[in-house]
Amino acid sequence: MGELTNWDFDPLSGEIKDGFVHGRGTVDQEGGAAAFVTAGRILKELSFNKDITIYCTGTVMEEDCDGLCWKYIVEEENIKPNFAISTEPTNLNIYRGHRGRMEIRVTFRSFLS
Repeated sequence: MGELTNWDFDPLSGEIKDGFVHGRGTVDQEGGAAAFVTAGRILKELSFNKDITIYCTGTVMEEDCDGLCWKYIVEEENIKPNFAISTEPTNLNIYRGHRGRMEIRVTFRSFLS
């Protein structure tokens, strides 16, 4: 969240201004979930005739424990997807999936006196 004095409003308030909700998380995954549901509707309207099952999941805390929700779905519910689509925002670009993830710790030191 950073320094609260840098915000023009309380970032946790969910303030509505000019028809938009402002604050942390207000544009994070909402569009992706809507796109996923809409894609299912389009497939149905196009009479897509493959015998498939589509799951749309809404998982939480992806920044803190990325993958734990999917780990539960796979290991505890025994659901083994052939494909997975992440609707994480990508600046309107399509990204091909990857295996695993990487976390990097960066340390900055000041050499100024």
